Amino acid sequence: HSGWGNGMYASDIWPNAKTVGYFEWYYNSPGPDVAFLYPEPLTYDQAARSRSRNAPILVDFASVDFGFCPTHWQKSQFPEVFDKKLIVHHDGVDTE
Repeated sequence: HSGWGNGMYASDIWPNAKTVGYFEWYYNSPGPDVAFLYPEPLTYDQAARSRSRNAPILVDFASVDFGFCPTHWQKSQFPEVFDKKLIVHHDGVDTE
């Protein structure tokens, strides 16, 4: 689960292994995760804190061979520059 730091050193430990990241969320400012909490525009401090949450996600992204998101909407929250490395693969249960 990328962004928690657990995959940060995987390619150092296993340099010949392919690595896959699970990228569930990318923080934008303002983003849907905080927009409903603050009726007023975010302060610069709040916006910076929200964007800073992407640091471990971006470190993981730099080291994986590819990543996946569970939905198209979640993928759309990531910058377009990541499109070629990020695929959508639902992680839920197929009830059909």
